[in-house]
Amino acid sequence: MLPALIEIAVAYHRQPLAYRHLRDGQTPLPHDFAALIPPFCVALTRRAQTRTARLAAISVAELQTAACRFLRDVLLAPGGDHYRCLGLTPAARPADIRAHYALLIRLCHPDHPDRLPAADDRMTARLNEAYQQLRQPSSRAAYDATRPAGRDAPPLATYCAPWKRRAPGAWRRSRGRGSRRAGIVLLLLVLIFSALLALQYAPAPRRTPPGHAPASATDRAAPARATAPP
Repeated sequence: MLPALIEIAVAYHRQPLAYRHLRDGQTPLPHDFAALIPPFCVALTRRAQTRTARLAAISVAELQTAACRFLRDVLLAPGGDHYRCLGLTPAARPADIRAHYALLIRLCHPDHPDRLPAADDRMTARLNEAYQQLRQPSSRAAYDATRPAGRDAPPLATYCAPWKRRAPGAWRRSRGRGSRRAGIVLLLLVLIFSALLALQYAPAPRRTPPGHAPASATDRAAPARATAPP
């Protein structure tokens, strides 16, 4: 059976934008994420890599690249704390800290036969730093006292799922509908504004003085006929 974290690492490697939230070092790891680390590391040992690659339907080289990229971008993400580097949460037991460090360091250390080819010295240094800070109760307590209050940890299923993606062309269609709606609203506003201007500047109706009936067209033309020459 293929470990769940191997599936996620391969999916992230192939579609990094769909799993871009994994790179956010400020987001705490889910509480049950730590259980995924041991099967992940065991599946990447030199003896197990061929079988793991076959189960994942990829080459060994792509498996190694995907796993190393996942370690570098997710566990060792910039801004992440020491617990995240070891795939743990602040509630981890001392035994979990030792076990996770031993599993992860052999994938990155240049002298270990299980080292991933794309791993570098910075990854090893980051794991060593996290372990040295958390391995002793006194240094761990001092570190915990300086950690800022983080956000709530997301559920594992939500954290490991890709972002919801729109169907191809949906962005263009939604953009076109939005443009049409904006054009209709703008046209209505122009018509309303024009109507208000027309009402404001329209000539006032001529008022007839009290007691006088309005003159008809025949009465208005009569003086002109009377003054005409014979």
